[in-house]
Amino acid sequence: MKLNKFYYAFAFLFYLVSTSFYVYTNYETSRQKLFADIDARLVQSALRIPTVLPENFHHIGMNKNEVSPQEDGKHIKTLSIHAKLSGVEYIYSCIKQGKDVLFTSSSATDEELKKNENLSHYFDVYDDAEEKLHEAFLSKKMVFEESTDKWGHFRSVFIPQVSSDGQFYIVCADVKIDYINQELKQILKKSIVELIFYMVILIPLFAAYFYHNKRNQQLLESEVKRRTRELKTLLDNSDQGFLSFSGDMIIHSQYSAKCGAIFKKEVHALNIAELLFGEDEKQKSAFVSNINALIGDNDALRVENILSLLRSEFMIAKKIITVEYRKISTETFMLILTDVTEKRALEKRLEIEKNKLQMVVSAIENRSELFELLGEYSEFMANRRDLVEDEHSALDNITKIYREVHTFKGLFAQKDFIVTPMGLHKLEEKLSLSLDDTTSTNEQLFTLMENAELENWLERDLAVLEQVLGKNFLEQKDAITLTCTDIDKLNTEIRLCAKDAQLQEEIIERITVKVGRLKEKPLAEELSPYSKLVE
Repeated sequence: MKLNKFYYAFAFLFYLVSTSFYVYTNYETSRQKLFADIDARLVQSALRIPTVLPENFHHIGMNKNEVSPQEDGKHIKTLSIHAKLSGVEYIYSCIKQGKDVLFTSSSATDEELKKNENLSHYFDVYDDAEEKLHEAFLSKKMVFEESTDKWGHFRSVFIPQVSSDGQFYIVCADVKIDYINQELKQILKKSIVELIFYMVILIPLFAAYFYHNKRNQQLLESEVKRRTRELKTLLDNSDQGFLSFSGDMIIHSQYSAKCGAIFKKEVHALNIAELLFGEDEKQKSAFVSNINALIGDNDALRVENILSLLRSEFMIAKKIITVEYRKISTETFMLILTDVTEKRALEKRLEIEKNKLQMVVSAIENRSELFELLGEYSEFMANRRDLVEDEHSALDNITKIYREVHTFKGLFAQKDFIVTPMGLHKLEEKLSLSLDDTTSTNEQLFTLMENAELENWLERDLAVLEQVLGKNFLEQKDAITLTCTDIDKLNTEIRLCAKDAQLQEEIIERITVKVGRLKEKPLAEELSPYSKLVE
């Protein structure tokens, strides 16, 4: 609605300016025409002077005594008649001697003629000669001038002339233009009336269009609000949060209800960078810089690539939130927030179960190697205090223990143990730091090994095996598995021994050999644990 009001105001202002311009141009055109007519009349009147005065009236060396008052009076009357016929106030001619401007002829008004029949102006000094008149003498070019004095408002022309013998003089004409202001006022009034008329006749049209457009806009706004409500309902019932913001980082008023649940507060008018990064000024600044760099960028591929590099996972209110970035207009960006806390927890549980399963399978497949490793590790745990030998330097002891810890870490990792390799890795890191510290002592190393939770790490892994495979699996580490076929064969041999006394010794020998072979393993089974080591 505000936008439409702006358009209406602009249209009205444009119409007002246009009509005002029309009034001004009409006024100015009329004024220029009036002055053009006046100027033409002035020029025509001034140029009559040389034709009216006697031939060679103006000549080099002319002086005050050449023309008598009677002759000058005749010239005055003649020029006055021509001035009256031309509709001007005065026509006159001047010369300049030194700094003085002198009248050589002049007309007179009817009032002046009635007051003094012997009126004479010849060689009178023009005391109040206008500046433009002096300018005409200097430039020798025609000059127009407007002036106002106690007798009224005048417009004058000064036209340079040269006599046949080279005398320079000026012919002049004055006209009273007080009446022009009245005419211009009338023209201005007429133009203003026309302006008001044109504005009045347009008001009904503007009103009709305004109300028609207002009605259409109300219907459109109603439809937009309805669709916005529907869309917001859909978004609010989604498990994702949707919000938008611009280059100022301020979140817009429209966002889904899930955003409030994720941030534990209403986010309208808040700064998105502060919500996501908190007090981390470095990441906050980088985020703002990257977003601002994309404003106005129309390269879709570049925009997508930069957005894909932005941080996509956050810990917000103790929940893991993933963020997808979208640029939806030149300056507007949208975030899609998804709570993946439960998904991550499930993935973690699945990963743990997967690791447990791998450890169980590895234990079953390589049972003998497992028990051999457990035996060696048990010996390492029992003798860990003795590994710190006083007769050796701390560096030698650390190096030796570091090697053993590193070996056990690798062996347990091959058996897919979970906790023990991680614990040994942490112990290995501490030993590595001690190697770099030249001030390390045997006492410090002894304390480190004393406090290492070697038994606890192993117990946690063995508890998993015990839970899945049972206690017997770990207790029967030397057990030999017999198939039913093996048992049946042994029973057959024993029965033959009982039936045939002559063959007892031979049968017993065969049984002894078979029982001995029960401890043997196939070569492939013996070599299979080394496949992971080779990898």
